[in-house]
Amino acid sequence: MKRIAEILEKLKEKMSSKGYAYRTKQFYLHIVEAYIRFHGERDPRHMGMVEIELFMNYLSSKKEVLFHERQKAFQALMFFYTQVLQVALQKEYIDASRKEISHMPVNSVVRKPVQSVMVF
Repeated sequence: MKRIAEILEKLKEKMSSKGYAYRTKQFYLHIVEAYIRFHGERDPRHMGMVEIELFMNYLSSKKEVLFHERQKAFQALMFFYTQVLQVALQKEYIDASRKEISHMPVNSVVRKPVQSVMVF
């Protein structure tokens, strides 16, 4: 748990130095914490594209998170890896259910924002 707090503090400092808005910072912190907990609190430096893809697929299929919320979550993870951990990921190779499902009528889609479903 202490390790997660240290990681989140580094993330917070990096976002503050870049002038990120308060709500963006809260969202990114929430996503990164959920991502780490989803993977059993493993060190994120030892994870990468496969783990991001698993987490994003989880958001899409199990938690039914909206497309634009998944996009923001993906951006949060990319920022975390590139800016905080300084790990270069090839995001174009991550097939993480980021495509919007267009064949379903809007009325049949359950819409849930990511914060309401990401409780660990």
